[in-house]
Amino acid sequence: MNQNDQAYNDLTEALKLKPDFDLVYNALGTLEFTRGNYEESVNNFLKTLELTKNAQLKSQVEKNISLSYIKLADAQLKTGEYDKAIENLKKAVQYDQKNDAAYLALARAYVESGKYEDAISAADNALKYRQKIPKGGIFYYKGLALKNLGKMSEAKVAFEEGKKDPTYKAVCDYELKNLPK
Repeated sequence: MNQNDQAYNDLTEALKLKPDFDLVYNALGTLEFTRGNYEESVNNFLKTLELTKNAQLKSQVEKNISLSYIKLADAQLKTGEYDKAIENLKKAVQYDQKNDAAYLALARAYVESGKYEDAISAADNALKYRQKIPKGGIFYYKGLALKNLGKMSEAKVAFEEGKKDPTYKAVCDYELKNLPK
C-alpha cells in the first residue's frame, strides 16, 4: 500500500468518527486531485463548502474546485469532447471568476467548437484577469475566432500581438502568412 492509499484509508476512517469534519473532506479533495481523480476531488471539495463556516477555507476550496474543473476539461479537450469541456470550464469560472487559465481554456474550447463570439469573450476575460498565463495564447485564440468570423484586419492585430510571445510565435506567424487578403 502506497502513502496515498494509506492517507485515503486514514481519512475515510476519520469520517466514520466525525462525518461532518470539513477539513477531512478538504484533505480528501486534495488527495483525489493529486491522484488525478478530478470528479472525486470536486465532490469532496463541494462537501467541504457545504460543511465549513471558515471563510478563508471556503475561498481556497472554491479555487481548488475551479482547478479540478479545469483538469476535467483538459482531458475532455484532448478527446474532442468540447461541449463537456465548455460545461466544466463554465463551472470553473463560476467558482473562481478571475481564473485566467479557465478563460483561456474556454476560448480554446469555443474556437474548437465553432462558437467564435463566445471565444472572443472568453479571450477578453482571460486578458482582463491575466496573472500567470501567457498573452500569446489569449491573442492566438482570439485571432482564430476573429479569422473565422471574417474579421481579417482584427485577426491580424491579434496574431501580431500573439507572436510577441515566443511560445505562440510560430503558430501566429503561420496564421498571419495564411490570412486571406
